[in-house]
Amino acid sequence: MTRPGRPTTLRTITNASLLLTCVVVGLAGCVSSISYPYKAEETRVQTIPYVQDTGIQVDTANGRIEVTADPSRSDIELTAKVRASGSSQFEADERLANIVIQVESRVDPGTGRPLLDVSVKYLDARRGNEGCSFALKVPAANGVNLDSSNGSLTIAGLTGEADLHTSNGKVRITNHEGGSIAARSSNGSIELVNVTGDTAVLDTSNGPVRVEGIFASLDVETSNGGITYTAPMIPGLGGSEAAFAADFQNTDQPGHFSLRSSNGPVTVKLPVSLAPGVVKVSTSNGKVKASGTTMAISGSKHERTIVIGHPEDSGTATETASRIRTSNGSVTVEVID
Repeated sequence: MTRPGRPTTLRTITNASLLLTCVVVGLAGCVSSISYPYKAEETRVQTIPYVQDTGIQVDTANGRIEVTADPSRSDIELTAKVRASGSSQFEADERLANIVIQVESRVDPGTGRPLLDVSVKYLDARRGNEGCSFALKVPAANGVNLDSSNGSLTIAGLTGEADLHTSNGKVRITNHEGGSIAARSSNGSIELVNVTGDTAVLDTSNGPVRVEGIFASLDVETSNGGITYTAPMIPGLGGSEAAFAADFQNTDQPGHFSLRSSNGPVTVKLPVSLAPGVVKVSTSNGKVKASGTTMAISGSKHERTIVIGHPEDSGTATETASRIRTSNGSVTVEVID
């Protein structure tokens, strides 16, 4: 039986033969360099006491991070998959044994709320193929901060501020409520589904972005990839839906969006219940296509102003209009009755 708070370890060891890499430099011949072909891996599982209203902070140098809400739990389950390497199996095993999963419960000086801080520490400098992936199951979490230099990031069912950054990997946020959201990837896709908050800022240097069903001011930028945005399909205005529609024209308010791609198409689906509203569209190399029975379209081939509802209803909202821009790709705006 596993004792609460003590990690359970499952180990996998991979043997490999010594590798020699030859590098040819001019006529100087072949220079050999030793890699670390021996691998050691293990899975460590532990439970951590849950404190009400706690935030989650996880940092890893090479691995994915996943934090999901499980309301049936009364504690936090932390699973760490750790990888080490060596020039011999003995060295790989030794390095694995000396990798420490650091778990600290403290008070966040910024918010004054409890914070669970999870990270990994290596015996000495981490080798390139070593790393650690984390998966946390929590009853709930108020605020989350995830950072990985190489790995995907996923959160589901959480609340509060969310700041997710990876240098290489996709970012996915689902069923999140409240606060401001920032998601950044230097190389990977970003996806938001069913999110409510104040603002959502999404930035990837290489990858597509998909946003569906978000109640927040939205700012999206990708240097190389398409953008797909589907606003909440509102059957009737009332409560937060009415506020969302009313703020469609107001910068930094729920409903407003700015979508920018340097290389890729942009597709937007909007409910007619957002009317009246104005969307400014521009593309340096591509077509602007719009569909919907309650729209007015004006402008040139590459610079369009799209009015949802009747033109006389839009007033002077063009200065704060939601905007779409792509330097190389088509733009499609569909208004759904």
